[in-house]
Amino acid sequence: MGNLPPERITQAKPFEHTGVDYRGPLLMKEKKHRNCNKVKVWISIFVCFTTKAVHIEIVDDSSTDQFLAAFSRFISRHPACNSMYSDNGTNYVGAKNELTELFNLVQTDEHNEKIQRT
Repeated sequence: MGNLPPERITQAKPFEHTGVDYRGPLLMKEKKHRNCNKVKVWISIFVCFTTKAVHIEIVDDSSTDQFLAAFSRFISRHPACNSMYSDNGTNYVGAKNELTELFNLVQTDEHNEKIQRT
């Protein structure tokens, strides 16, 4: 068996180093009534590498936008997240590209000048 990554064996705050994956599709009732429609949902599972604590978010589909919404809710509850690990799913790669583009936009001098003027 190979060595564990340093994130798994060093002391850290809960959810400082996190892994994420999707599970689904699952069928879920829209309401608690007997004869209601069932809809497809996916579950976004965030797992802390240090404590193995789990944070679960329900999403409507496996798109990049839905993952970014779930990620935003996760970060608002666990702001100490420093690193996020996932597989190379298209939704994760798309989210990485969108977040990198946003980060690069915020770092430009032109954008900072516009913020200072307002």
